[in-house]
Amino acid sequence: MRPRTAGKGVLVVLLSAFIMAGLGGSALASPWYAGNYRNPGYGVKADISTPSSMPSVTSGVVFNMVSNYDSGSWIQVGWVQGDGAARAPDGTYWPQVPSSYEESRVSGYYDLYLYSSQPLNYTRTYEVVHTGSGTWQGIIAGTRRYSFGPFSTPTLVEALTEIAGSTQPHTRAGFNNVQFKGLYSYMAFDQNNERQDRPPYATFTSYSRYNCYNGM
Repeated sequence: MRPRTAGKGVLVVLLSAFIMAGLGGSALASPWYAGNYRNPGYGVKADISTPSSMPSVTSGVVFNMVSNYDSGSWIQVGWVQGDGAARAPDGTYWPQVPSSYEESRVSGYYDLYLYSSQPLNYTRTYEVVHTGSGTWQGIIAGTRRYSFGPFSTPTLVEALTEIAGSTQPHTRAGFNNVQFKGLYSYMAFDQNNERQDRPPYATFTSYSRYNCYNGM
């Protein structure tokens, strides 16, 4: 059984071609991805922004997140937006405006926590990090959230946009200061594992700075 501990506040991941990318726990089929990943790492963090105008999501769900992955187990944090009809595996409706969330699936157990909406043209720092003994924790804008494990550590870590259920969802997210954690400190992403499934699309300034988008 996986441990779960709360912090101060109150990825389903599918193997596709060469990268295990975060599906956000969604039961929806047909995920598509854009972004970059690093293998391995003891953590991942990025400043993830919302666009200046409200994305149109009339079908499906879009996730903009950082996550880890370990043989079917994962934890991710970021912002999510749905069509008002799509639901997570626990039955929760995905929010219709960009909103922060934490999600995990560890050893077959699924958990989802929705937090405040993320304003337009606004940036929050999202982080997933190993805290010891195979336990990983999500951190949103400096606030520690829930922890999950066990994971075989280090793991693959990633910073991605994912759309599920439809290619329709519009989105635009800036991924800045994308970093992975070594044993003791964070460093900029340094591997060329860039991906864009067209949709979603991506423009890369570097391995650690890029924009992911669809329809905007």
